[in-house]
Amino acid sequence: PPPPQRLRLAILPDRTTGHDWGLPYLQTAVEDVARLQPAAVFCVGDLIQGYTRDPQEWDRQADTYLNIINALECDFYPTAGNHDVISGARDPSDTTFTDRYRQRFGPLYYAVEIDDATVIVLFSDESLNDRDVRFSEEQRTWLEDTLNNARTREGPIVLLMHRPLWRYKSVDWFNRIPPILLANGVDMVIAGHFHALQRDPDRDGIEYHILGVCGGAIDQHPLTGQLNHITLLNLGPEDDTSLT
Repeated sequence: PPPPQRLRLAILPDRTTGHDWGLPYLQTAVEDVARLQPAAVFCVGDLIQGYTRDPQEWDRQADTYLNIINALECDFYPTAGNHDVISGARDPSDTTFTDRYRQRFGPLYYAVEIDDATVIVLFSDESLNDRDVRFSEEQRTWLEDTLNNARTREGPIVLLMHRPLWRYKSVDWFNRIPPILLANGVDMVIAGHFHALQRDPDRDGIEYHILGVCGGAIDQHPLTGQLNHITLLNLGPEDDTSLT
């Protein structure tokens, strides 16, 4: 049989700023990604500025983002961020924009199988407010079931989310989640939200990464380079994974 091939995926980081001045950076990133010809493109959320009470304004921003993304010649898999789903009224019972997100972009959490690899996209804003971040037992159970299925494929497994849920005490990530990650061979966990490139310590051999921005406000220290970037996720051969 032919030797296993390396699978290359691209990931777009956050692009929120409060203004549209960052869109040219996103446009350039999409052009660069197209040249690299990845198998698929993902993101880690905050596709639009959001935090509005006006569904028409939300739709306008979604149209702007999708008009840029649609230039890609491969599949695009989004991740829902706080800017994408939280109402400007900060009302946790207001599902207007989660409903709109599903209509325009797709499910709030899901899994994608590409060759031997599995990429699992989680929803980190279930509470629909910025004060009470949580990861529900319902989504945890779904994750465990999805990982059980992914394990049988014996390829790399990566988790994507917007907020780095492992950083929030209210989630209790390291008591609730790592056992099912370790049991099912998860290789890497990737998030955004903080607008700064960071590498957290590995846990049980699982890498934890936080991406920066691509057209978003830069919250990095000047010594980090204060850069807009795209990330390449290299999966395989076999169970090997790396970020560039």
